[in-house]
This record gives sequence, C-alpha cells and structure tokens, in this order.
Amino acid sequence: MFAISQVLRPRVLLIAGLIAITSISLIQPANAQSTQKQDAWKQAGADDNLRQAFERALYALKDSAHGLWRGSNDAQKLSIEFDSQGARLKHPLGSVGFHLAGYGYGDALQAPVAPALHADGTRLEYRRGDLTEWYVNGRQGLEQGFTLAGGAGPV
Repeated sequence: MFAISQVLRPRVLLIAGLIAITSISLIQPANAQSTQKQDAWKQAGADDNLRQAFERALYALKDSAHGLWRGSNDAQKLSIEFDSQGARLKHPLGSVGFHLAGYGYGDALQAPVAPALHADGTRLEYRRGDLTEWYVNGRQGLEQGFTLAGGAGPV
C-alpha cells in the first residue's frame, strides 16, 4: 500500500494503489498523430462510423482463457495484460504492473474485495462490490478510472 494517505487531507477521497496513474499515455503525443489518422480516413472516403468500428476492433481486449485478458496499443507501443491480480503494461522501454491495494479516505482505507473481471470490447472492469476499477484501451493510450457506487463518506 502506498503512503499517499499521509499526504492527502482526511476528507479527500483516496484510491491507493493506482492513484498515481489516471491516464496512461506513454511516448508520443497522440493528438497530432490521431489528427493525421483522421485526415487519412477522410481522404480515403471513409466516414466516422467506419473509423470507429475499425478502432474498436483494433483496440479490443481479447479473452486468452483462464481469466487472462490481453490487448495491444500499437499507437503507444504497449502490450497489455489483465488478470485477477492486476494490470501489466509492456513497452519497449520497460514494463509496469498495477494492482489496487486499498481505497477510501483519510485513515479509513479499506482492502479491496476480490474482483470479478468483465470485459466488453475495449473496456475491462474489475468489479469489487461498490467499487469498479476500469480500463479503456484506445488510440490515445490506456485510460484508467474508478467508479464508486455509494458515497465515500462525509466530504
């Protein structure tokens, strides 16, 4: 568990473990690259629906059996793996792994319950009761976030 809770005020919602990364976009700025790709699609006479369908297929996460999901992001040079233990990203310059160690606020951090993994296209969710940790793979990188179903306590 990270020592982040000692730095933050007690009333600030704290997601320990993956708090340091809310959006992973390694290497090159994707905005300039994505604008060029959109122009190429338009020049080829393709509409946005076709481009979006192609990108959903390109960035889809695939079930590799036994609770392992894999994907890639060629635009960011990432290979991605998810299992019940966490997420792993590999890049030519290195690799990193993430797992949720706790969540809450102030001194009231809770250990997360074992996740139920659910994937749909480019999105993978770790469903942990009231807390859902999610990832979306897209041309700008791997986005990561959290959804808390109930209140986190007094704010």
